[in-house]
Amino acid sequence: MAGDGRLSILALFFTVFLQIHPILGGQVKGSVPLDVTTFDKIVPKFPVVLVKFDEQYPYGEKQDEFKKLAEQLSTQKDLLVAEVGISKFGEKENEELGTRFGVDVEEAPKYKLIMQGKDEPIPYEGEVKYDDLLRFVKDNSGLWIGLPATLEAFDKLTMEFMAASDDKLAEIITKAEEETKPLEDEQDKKSADIYIKIMKKVQEKGKDFVNTEITRVKKLQDGKVSKTQRENIKNRLNVLSSFKAAAKDEL
Repeated sequence: MAGDGRLSILALFFTVFLQIHPILGGQVKGSVPLDVTTFDKIVPKFPVVLVKFDEQYPYGEKQDEFKKLAEQLSTQKDLLVAEVGISKFGEKENEELGTRFGVDVEEAPKYKLIMQGKDEPIPYEGEVKYDDLLRFVKDNSGLWIGLPATLEAFDKLTMEFMAASDDKLAEIITKAEEETKPLEDEQDKKSADIYIKIMKKVQEKGKDFVNTEITRVKKLQDGKVSKTQRENIKNRLNVLSSFKAAAKDEL
């Protein structure tokens, strides 16, 4: 009888665990879970929505990257980070959302950026890496997102720079150099220097330099580099993304 009691308690424990486990596994700070009944009620309320389509209870390195991303973007009032869990078994939850957005759960996770006024979502095609996803959102959303090594004041100057006619570029570069003088933080000074060097290259080679430089630096990133070099490459890509976003807005 005592053994039966222990088995009953054990069965009760596992019943409760199975009920709460999806909740525990599904909570990601800064992200909102959506399903077929809530998707179209919530998504249209935000100017920008980044949706991750994934298996029902994701885990591992890619999910860890998403957790970092969701937390970083949680302060953006015009941006919602959401996730849709798709199940291929049982009741096949949210499978119709996967079909609607062209997502095969076998290839998950897949990210889509949905923006008001755009007919189609923008798919993310890169690796599931926090920095790359953050740049993807910044490049395409038009929102100011403080990536590592970027400076808000210099991003504003970048917007002005990329929208300016050729005869005004030197004047804006001078303004950027003046903005550098009061900076005290060493990392901020290094970041400002990256902005100014890119501005001078754009002045010399034209605004297409930004895209060609991004391609060149990404190739360096894929090669064998030291930890310090990798950090410098990441910082340069982050600043370049400010120029890319500014050029897109100018168009």
